[in-house]
Amino acid sequence: MKVSYLSGLPRSGSTLLMNILAQNPKVKPSATSPLCGIVSAMAVAYTNSAEFKAMEAEEAKNGFYRMVYSVVNRYGGSFTDWSVRYIDKSRGWPKHYELLADTAISAGDSLKPLIVVTIRNPVDILASLELNIRKNPSYLASCGQAMDTVGKRVNHWLEDGVAPLGTALAIIKDAVERRVADNFFFVRYEDLITDTKKTLKQIEEYLLLNIGTSHPQSTLTFNYNLSNIEQVTEENDIFHMPYGDHKLTATTIKPSTTNAENVLPEYVISHVYEKLEGFYDLFYPEIGRKL
Repeated sequence: MKVSYLSGLPRSGSTLLMNILAQNPKVKPSATSPLCGIVSAMAVAYTNSAEFKAMEAEEAKNGFYRMVYSVVNRYGGSFTDWSVRYIDKSRGWPKHYELLADTAISAGDSLKPLIVVTIRNPVDILASLELNIRKNPSYLASCGQAMDTVGKRVNHWLEDGVAPLGTALAIIKDAVERRVADNFFFVRYEDLITDTKKTLKQIEEYLLLNIGTSHPQSTLTFNYNLSNIEQVTEENDIFHMPYGDHKLTATTIKPSTTNAENVLPEYVISHVYEKLEGFYDLFYPEIGRKL
């Protein structure tokens, strides 16, 4: 069993992708998982606890690395057997890339951490968030002056540290600035729904699912049924509301019907493009060139 990771922006197709991959017997995907938070807590304990500080420095570091590697792999192994790739889902995994890489090296594992990151045009994400807010009139009515207009809500959601979007954007920005994002595989939602087989093939290659198979390089290692996608991951959507849910709305691949221009005022869309110009230049250059 090998553990890989999935992160990404909200409303960017992570649930859809995980349930497509779940059809492959070589893959065991998770719903949103506590594992990343557990690793974060272990890192805090290693940094701050008196017991670790009292140890010889190199011994403490190696012990910490062994703990992390063991917890991650045993957690994944509790869901599947050792011949299957377990994919753990949490937005926070890009923050831990270096730690995961160091723990693998310490354990003699030559495989670098593999992190798939789902992304989507932020304007469309914001339109989706706004529509979900409007579906919850009690929440909308409870918004104070700081969020009493569409523009204010969008500004709030784009702030660093604000869930669900601002935090996720900051995590990706930080990974880019740390020069580790080149090790990730970014999946654009738009590509996933318009060129699904090609995107799945690229994901299979990144996750090394094609290793040891007799399939030609140009074909998928598994025949995914894209006309009947069953949901196998389950989440407590009461926790995630009102910003979204994790229920597949269709059993087939369907483009989103959300038209951001019908949801967000023009000045808000222009503001988003301006504020996130670097993101668009990097991930959506066909849009960035027009800005």
